[in-house]
Amino acid sequence: MKTHKIILSIQQIKYEITASRPIVLHRDLPSITLRGAFGYALAVMLSDEASLIREADKIVLFRDIFAPHDSERQHKGCADQARCFVFRGGYALLDRTKFIAELLLFGAFVDYEKLFDKAVCIMANSGLGKTKQICECRKLSSIRIEPKAPHCDMLIVDYISPTRIRADRRWWDDSIPFFALISRLLDRLQELVGLYTEEAFDVDIGHLKRRSKSIDGECLEGRRYQVNRTSGRTGDVIRLDGFIGQMLYSGDLSPFNEVLAYLPWIHVGKSAVFGCGWACLVMQNITEI
Repeated sequence: MKTHKIILSIQQIKYEITASRPIVLHRDLPSITLRGAFGYALAVMLSDEASLIREADKIVLFRDIFAPHDSERQHKGCADQARCFVFRGGYALLDRTKFIAELLLFGAFVDYEKLFDKAVCIMANSGLGKTKQICECRKLSSIRIEPKAPHCDMLIVDYISPTRIRADRRWWDDSIPFFALISRLLDRLQELVGLYTEEAFDVDIGHLKRRSKSIDGECLEGRRYQVNRTSGRTGDVIRLDGFIGQMLYSGDLSPFNEVLAYLPWIHVGKSAVFGCGWACLVMQNITEI
């Protein structure tokens, strides 16, 4: 399997979060509870440095740094911005006293690992979940990711967190056709490269989107899951539902190899920053290079 030339730096950092009692997080997607707490920890940390007191000022500062303004996306009516990180993970013990969190940093933000380490510790020590359980945090590893390009003519994509993609003027959340996956993956990768690197995104997006419609897709298993998140800070209910399951794609996948290499790391679709759109590649019928 050939190593893809990196156009977007990705740092994978893992943390072990433990407590003496169960850490009560979201039932269906526990990482979304931590993502909200992590975002607030970043805001608190930055506001302390800037000597900010008002809650509103803390949130404004956080958004200025981690939710960059994109006038083109705003013009298209897209609410989500491409953030410089993804936060995901899962319980490591059935009694829910241990959680393995994974933070993925993109582009220029890989150089600010120590800042994010501090935010994760603040998050854990401030109390997590419904019971505000005080936790301890231990850093497990930090690895620079080199995405591997798949080379096959049949590919299974395992969508392990709710995935909801808009393409062809509709939302896809009961299955994910290949053209919808590639369309949003290309857009997201282009956004991340454009916002957080000085590299040119040298990919013929229009050509790949047109070719993607020739790839067949079949749902092997899975369905649409309904997941809602209630903000502990504002009380707002956020819809995070989407498809969880396995899709089989077949056809000439070679033009998409380099882009597909990034799918397991950058997430795709709505609310990716909360851990939605997490997908793993399972290769079938590997072709010779």
